[in-house]
Amino acid sequence: FVVVTAVCLVLADGAFRLYEDVFLAESYSPAGDVVDFRALNYNETAVPKKKPEGEFRILSFGDSFCYGIVKTPFTYNSVAAALLNKAGGRNVRIVNLGDPSSSFYQYLKAYQIWAPVLEHDAVIFNVYTGNDFIDVAYGCVPDDADINRVFGGSFVDAQTGRKRLNHAPERFPLRMLDYAGACWFLVTEGKYVVRDLPEPYNFVLGPMEETDFYRTAKLQLDNYDPDDVSALKRGYAALAMVARAASEAEGRGKKVLFMLSPGRTRVDAALRETLGQKYGAELSALDLGLAAYLSRRVIGAAAPGVPVLDVRPALLCAAESGKMVYYPRDIHWSVEGNRLVGEALARFIAARWLGGEAVRGLASCVAGTPPLGASLEETGERRALFQGVLAPALQAGE
Repeated sequence: FVVVTAVCLVLADGAFRLYEDVFLAESYSPAGDVVDFRALNYNETAVPKKKPEGEFRILSFGDSFCYGIVKTPFTYNSVAAALLNKAGGRNVRIVNLGDPSSSFYQYLKAYQIWAPVLEHDAVIFNVYTGNDFIDVAYGCVPDDADINRVFGGSFVDAQTGRKRLNHAPERFPLRMLDYAGACWFLVTEGKYVVRDLPEPYNFVLGPMEETDFYRTAKLQLDNYDPDDVSALKRGYAALAMVARAASEAEGRGKKVLFMLSPGRTRVDAALRETLGQKYGAELSALDLGLAAYLSRRVIGAAAPGVPVLDVRPALLCAAESGKMVYYPRDIHWSVEGNRLVGEALARFIAARWLGGEAVRGLASCVAGTPPLGASLEETGERRALFQGVLAPALQAGE
């Protein structure tokens, strides 16, 4: 009896887990004319599969920087769309498909899943030069990891903290018990996870403990160490893979843009000073522009002609004037940072994709910087690293 009961429980639990996996997988092939991205825990609302007449629609991919630690109207995607709609009377929609804790392989998977579902005119890929290369090269995000794996099936709505009951936390050996426990917690503890979140931030906001914050910032310095380029070449090869897919999309008539989002250490001088004091890091030996340079060379090699927007100059200008463009003890952009990036993005889209329409009301730190950000600053050492380390790896498909 005990053996039979145990076998039945194991089989039942296996069937339950299989159903759960199939249910979540089918969520990315939704029936009907509208995709409810809020139900999938994206930082987005419902989007019709077909574009309304006259709409210029952009699909925006990236990690938590694209998703945003702020609620939907305050992400850089929403800020850019609002400015463009106000500027030219155009109906511009930027669909936020940001996916926290993901990297290049997930960006490509998400594009391959959603591009056939949603009619669109253009695509944006946000490259976070703080950890995208590290995530791939060091295995922090497995290549075969699912898209939307962190919040997609989450027990909690990332915007409101409301418990969802469609992916209970794993607490017990049997998944059925997890759901039974989740129902109990819902009844006894209430419908919401209570956190003291300042408006308009969402539940992706996670200020770190001081030690973890500085450790994370120090790890990201690897992107700027010339001696670590070889160790990160798998990350750059993954970027090239996405760039080739982008080039193919451009060949099919879609407009494409890569955005370069800087790691906080490239913008925050006080953070760099603290890292030097805490860890004795030899910052003078680092090349803080290296990751941006190599990214642009890789994209240029894999997708010639595809533009690259570097938003660092606008963020650096604002930070130097005393603006809080990153949230305290967090690597992500604050409301102000998202606003500046949204303005820079709107400026590019208006000029390059919408016939030169003027965007008014831009911050001086956006209006006063080049439309594509910093120029490609090439040095002999940077060129040698690309040609000697990355170019052979890209050709070999490493």
